[in-house]
Amino acid sequence: MIYRLISLKLFFQEFRRKYETPILRGQDAAATDAERTVAQERLSDLVSIVNKCLIRRTSALLSKYLPLKHELVVCIKMGELQTQLYKNFIQSDSIKRSMEGINLILNNNL
Repeated sequence: MIYRLISLKLFFQEFRRKYETPILRGQDAAATDAERTVAQERLSDLVSIVNKCLIRRTSALLSKYLPLKHELVVCIKMGELQTQLYKNFIQSDSIKRSMEGINLILNNNL
């Protein structure tokens, strides 16, 4: 049991060293070109490893075997608690920053 925990910890340390840290560094706004290159290489390696384990099925393939999808949009009035939660959410700092970024992009593209 202890051996498995140690080997699992070593696996995570190795994963962090080889993949996580370089990828996060390369995605940082202050990353150098070399860090971005390494990040892209490590990300490509990781994607190729993960893709070997995943089976991706497209909607074209699945539509032969699944029933038709029906969507129904039902509009209802929010309750008091839901309204208050929504107001708190849209007034949060992270949403304000996101909206400022979107406005900046939209204003630059006009």
